[in-house]
Amino acid sequence: MFCSLLLAAALGFALSQWLPPFYVQDIELIQMSKAMRDADDNKAHPGQIYINYQGQAEGMQDNAPSEFFYYVDPAVLQKPSYSQFIAMMNNFNREGGVDEPRVSREEEGHEISTFLTTILASRPWQILYSFLYHKVSFSALFCVRQAPSSTTARLVKKDLHVATRKCCCCDFLWHPFAQSPYIFRAWIEHLWFRHYSRSRGWAHDSSAFEHVFMGEEKRGEVSGFHNWVRFYLLERNPIEELDYMGFIEGRGNVMVSLRFTWQGLLKRVGSFMVGTSPEFEMALYTLCFLARRGGQECTVEIDGCLVIITSYDMVQDGEIFIGTAYPKAGAVTNTCGNFYRRGY
Repeated sequence: MFCSLLLAAALGFALSQWLPPFYVQDIELIQMSKAMRDADDNKAHPGQIYINYQGQAEGMQDNAPSEFFYYVDPAVLQKPSYSQFIAMMNNFNREGGVDEPRVSREEEGHEISTFLTTILASRPWQILYSFLYHKVSFSALFCVRQAPSSTTARLVKKDLHVATRKCCCCDFLWHPFAQSPYIFRAWIEHLWFRHYSRSRGWAHDSSAFEHVFMGEEKRGEVSGFHNWVRFYLLERNPIEELDYMGFIEGRGNVMVSLRFTWQGLLKRVGSFMVGTSPEFEMALYTLCFLARRGGQECTVEIDGCLVIITSYDMVQDGEIFIGTAYPKAGAVTNTCGNFYRRGY
């Protein structure tokens, strides 16, 4: 009976595209986040970023007459992962109900491919892949011949035999994303960059990458938008009319929640990490999505500061995507207060 239940569960995952349970202890999330942070070769270093918190956000009052970012060293943004990230900023329509991308599919595909090649070769992503490969997951306990799901089959057309291999308790001891680097890359592209609809099917007007890092318009307000590079560049561009209105909460020099308007649209509670590289953020959000999606708290540690990552999935047409992922302040610790250090 128990084996029948396991088999039914395995087939259910394959048919519904739900990701299998991935059991990760809280301490492992702390350890992984610290390891990936230490390995983030492209993070900003002390003296490269200065921020100006000013007044605390209060209603619709603008309690911050100056910009949030006082200074960012241009050398930070010239690194390959940053410049490739920035190159994709013009690919998206902020408005809902408009099919993506705004540029040609060829241009978008080339930029995504270049960016993925860069970040997946970085040390934070190598650490994540190794963790998924060596970590025994619940799916590894299914002693069945698992047929490839429709998504996996589509993603690995050129390497289908990898997905259809016989798996059993003794040899299938890794997360299904980590069956091979090829499958891993395909799934990361699917989760982050595949277009889906936030307009009730009217248009493929969104993606995880667009929502989390670029920001969108939804019901007359700003939705998503959880990236410091994007915020900094829009804040410096008068055409974008991004107005920082004041801070809500911060943790050291690591993350902040704040209020702002963007071309007249309000973001009541925005949040992002500061000085982190695009590759680190995506790797960290991916880890938390796999381990704690569905609104569960994914507590991580960055430079002694506790940060809580919240993520949700988006399921459409039997396929699963990242719906959102964002940080918020964790508990104050002896090594991390609110925001006493203004300089990064």
